[in-house]
Amino acid sequence: MDINIAAAGSVAAFTVDMLVYPLDTIKTRLQSAPSGTGLASISYRHLYAGVGPVVAATLPSAAVFFTTYEQMSQVLNRRGTLPAPVTQILASNVAECASCAVLAPAELIKQNAQVGSKADTLTLTKRLLRRDNVRSLLAGYRALVFRNLPFTTVQWPIYEHFKGVLRSKDYSRAQSAAGAAAVAGTAASVATSPIDVVKTRIMVQDQQSGGVWSTSKDVLAKEGVRGLFRGGALRSSWAAVGAGVYLGSFEKAKESLGK
Repeated sequence: MDINIAAAGSVAAFTVDMLVYPLDTIKTRLQSAPSGTGLASISYRHLYAGVGPVVAATLPSAAVFFTTYEQMSQVLNRRGTLPAPVTQILASNVAECASCAVLAPAELIKQNAQVGSKADTLTLTKRLLRRDNVRSLLAGYRALVFRNLPFTTVQWPIYEHFKGVLRSKDYSRAQSAAGAAAVAGTAASVATSPIDVVKTRIMVQDQQSGGVWSTSKDVLAKEGVRGLFRGGALRSSWAAVGAGVYLGSFEKAKESLGK
């Protein structure tokens, strides 16, 4: 593992977690609330609920993602036979699968904490680990990959393209990355909003028994197509700010570390 790349990814992940976590909490509460619930009806208390496990997991998961992405990109580029967007999609998807394996347990704990579990983090962790042995964690991993792979498939080719365009106009590495990531993150979040709603429903405790297909049908039957886009505006805002800061910080950290 390249220590500098891993460190840069961890710095970027921590910066984003602390900055946009409250928006993610609001989005999660809205998506998991009963049909008809609006922003005025959800709780705005404890917006950093569950942040501890997420910070603990996102630092290594970000290090795994960026290290895997950089290495896979190098391997695929050496072959020289694939178009750049295909290389970016393949490298980002492999990196995302590896990263999700580290992040999934913390994501499961986080989303249950965000929607108002009365248990403290340690008790909630023990309960989630105990219920049906590891089925809850496997469901959480599948749901996370189900959401993140389409997101990265849309995001990374757009990001790499616009980053190159902005660099050609003499913007700095960090500025180019931040601007390109904001555009790419917004596009990817809009395209994958329905998947994010399903992922949230699966991960919260009272929806844990449902799979991707059954949960999707349940949302459509009860709330219609609009239900699949609940929290979409919040998520797009979160993605624009979060992706911009995340990848902008990553490039700045890489530059500072001499990469």
